[in-house]
Amino acid sequence: MMQIIKFECTLLTDLVISSEAATEGFHKSLDYIPGSKFLGIVAKTLYREDQPTQTLDLFHNGMVRYGDAHRIGTNSGSTYRMPFSWYISKGKDFSEVYLYHELTEEKRTTLLKAGIQLETIKPAYFNMQGEVISNDQLFSIKSAYDSVKYRAEDEKMYGYFALQSGSRWQFDVEVDKSDYILLLEQALVGKQRIGRSSSAEYGLIEIKKIKIESAPSSDPIEPALVYLYAISNWCFYDESQRNTAQPDPIKHLMLPTGSTVDWGKSQLRTRTYKNWNRKRNNRDADRVIIEKGSVLAVHLGEQFNPNVLVQGIGMHRAEGFGKVLVNPPFLIGTDSKLLLRLYESAGATAQQKVHYVLDQAPEDEPLLQILNNKTVGGKRDLIIDMWVNCFINEHAKTFQGITSSQWGQIRNIAKFSENASNFKELAFNTEVGACYKGKSESIWRKNNRRKILESFIFSTSGLHNGEPVALAIKLSAEMAKRSS
Repeated sequence: MMQIIKFECTLLTDLVISSEAATEGFHKSLDYIPGSKFLGIVAKTLYREDQPTQTLDLFHNGMVRYGDAHRIGTNSGSTYRMPFSWYISKGKDFSEVYLYHELTEEKRTTLLKAGIQLETIKPAYFNMQGEVISNDQLFSIKSAYDSVKYRAEDEKMYGYFALQSGSRWQFDVEVDKSDYILLLEQALVGKQRIGRSSSAEYGLIEIKKIKIESAPSSDPIEPALVYLYAISNWCFYDESQRNTAQPDPIKHLMLPTGSTVDWGKSQLRTRTYKNWNRKRNNRDADRVIIEKGSVLAVHLGEQFNPNVLVQGIGMHRAEGFGKVLVNPPFLIGTDSKLLLRLYESAGATAQQKVHYVLDQAPEDEPLLQILNNKTVGGKRDLIIDMWVNCFINEHAKTFQGITSSQWGQIRNIAKFSENASNFKELAFNTEVGACYKGKSESIWRKNNRRKILESFIFSTSGLHNGEPVALAIKLSAEMAKRSS
């Protein structure tokens, strides 16, 4: 009997799952993690040519099926892409969702007369509690590194859209032979790397097992109009082994004899699925697929048992393709409106930071000390900038008339002083200090400027030890700019 292993995946760093096979340009990330990524994790340790039966079962013949990972919100549990048959009023929220397959021409005319123009919903995910989960992506620009010229390489810029670190995702692995359950858990659980630039700053994830459950069972359905919802992508081939987006209800969908597809009530979207084979370091053949979220309306010719679809439909099921729901509750409505009430949760879209600790080794000490010094220095510079702005706002008029060269003299004294005491002696000593002698003495004496300056530099809250010197350097530089 089929067993379903449920896993939770947490992104420890941003994750790039590119929707294109190109290596340059801008990369829009998928809004889900394909099951092929988890198949690849298992293949790293369990793909063995000397054990052909196990290898075929785990990776090729569909006995083990690695499902796609979908982001989960504040409520844990399975999430689904919003069906393409869901429509909302243009410019409105999810308060009222209309079901395309229940909209008659009369109903559409009534809505238009009422000023309601329907549009499809922007792709997002939801759970059965009605929580809407958006997959906001972060964008960053990177460049290739030229190791010969020691700089960024010309004409090799990359724009990455990434899934956010801290987000939680859930995926299933379906197993028809329970002997493989322990092997799969050992291969998947723990910290792993997937996606683009996984050897650099992206792609670190952590997987943990949630539970194991048996496959659900459904009652037979009498001949009627039923709706097939694509939980995952579907891929079909015709007699000539070419991709088709018009599945045959009997051959491809495994429905009873006499069944027909109602294309007028169906809502399908197709796209080209680009596949990269890392083992061969080359592209596999592109696939034309029916996207997850599609809804196919079918008239059954005879009584039908939905349990025959529990292992999926179509091809590439080992990679998570072909998962289907028959007559799910979120395709049922009243007066062409969805019964399920949707709400957008802030907690589901906000980035959640994950903090994880690595063991510290002795060789890490120099690097940690450098990073600590940079942190302390950054905070000190921030405080100095704040006090310089305070001085300018409060005393700018008082110091009008001090030339840039006179401020430059103060800056040079501070710059070449050994410490704060030495600077105070050279600048503000009543006998030898620069502000108390020479042609500029009368200028510094006017409006009590030298006393104000000395008091500010050496008694400012939060500054101590050598920091008065740094404050004097920054302040005199900024005042010189203003005087010029």
